[in-house]
Amino acid sequence: MRAVAATLALAAAVAACRGADGGVGGVGAQGAALIYGDDDRSEVFAAPPGDPLARAAASSLVALGLASELAPGGGGDAIAGAMRVTSPSAAQRFGLCAGERFAEQPSFAICSGVAVAPHLVLTAAHCLQAAPLSALVALSGFRYAGAGALAPLAASQVHAVDAVLVQNVWRDYALLRVTGDALVPAAGGAPQPHAGDAVFSVGHGMGVPAKIDRGGAAYDVDDDPRSFLADLDAFGGASGAPVFAADGALLGVLTSGSRDYTPTADGCNTIARGPAGPGAANEQVLRVRPTIDEICARQPDPSLCAGAGTPADGCALSGGAARANGSWMGLVALAALLGATLRRSPAKDRSAFPPARARGHAFRPGADAGRHAISMR
Repeated sequence: MRAVAATLALAAAVAACRGADGGVGGVGAQGAALIYGDDDRSEVFAAPPGDPLARAAASSLVALGLASELAPGGGGDAIAGAMRVTSPSAAQRFGLCAGERFAEQPSFAICSGVAVAPHLVLTAAHCLQAAPLSALVALSGFRYAGAGALAPLAASQVHAVDAVLVQNVWRDYALLRVTGDALVPAAGGAPQPHAGDAVFSVGHGMGVPAKIDRGGAAYDVDDDPRSFLADLDAFGGASGAPVFAADGALLGVLTSGSRDYTPTADGCNTIARGPAGPGAANEQVLRVRPTIDEICARQPDPSLCAGAGTPADGCALSGGAARANGSWMGLVALAALLGATLRRSPAKDRSAFPPARARGHAFRPGADAGRHAISMR
């Protein structure tokens, strides 16, 4: 089974290289819309008191970025307090045209992630291709506290990425262990959505400080037991961002979606736009419940798989049971994956890694800021 898994991983890597060059069609390959209907993104500070999405942005969401784009001290237009962000703006990073929303905000996040245990972060696997692990940090609380005022950032909010505990490039998820102060795990227990159910997200699209999106809905909920589509207004940098049900319970994380920007004759990029609703939704959400179950079967961690307070209300297998039955669960998961892949028509295949537009940043450090498609080498 290890040989089969290695073969699948190799095939996924080849698909990633071809998809990055635009040589293979797939989800979003035809330049589908990125803003679905109205632009529903809003600042965290605009949320009402006690809002669960605002709480998640403050204590459960992390921005995965480069340690080299953080510096001691504050002042100027940077974050006040012990640390400051030195990243270029989203306009500089992505060559955005004047007038695009949030374009002048600092673009620190390569990806997003969500705490599923005090020192465990769930994100998208392709995020780990952006930079060496030693160069990455998980920054919590990266948000605006008021108009034009970034929330103070303490050194305790900068978490080193200590290890990759589990990585599945086929399903595009990774579980990271981070150091430092404990994070607050996102609340779980939500039932899986029905088609048309409202879904909400908070993440670091375009790499900028956290934004809340309350305007999404779930679609294609029966096509794949491990994922569904949504018409959330997500951008590169939102890979790994949590998606919530109406009651604030964690449903999944964003992994891929439509192309973000449209080049103009003026040499700058505008945000792609189009209709919302069924048939248009193209942001893929990896369901957290089966993902955590699979993680616990492969490599159970007591803080995640003990049963109490986990995003999936406890793994299907926990503790000794997971260790004893991990191999059996791996066989079942692989068989289900292969069966589901064979049953899909090419037009509906959204499990192959990666889709044409991954939700990671559309740049590599040092690369041309005007490049559109993610480079996955």
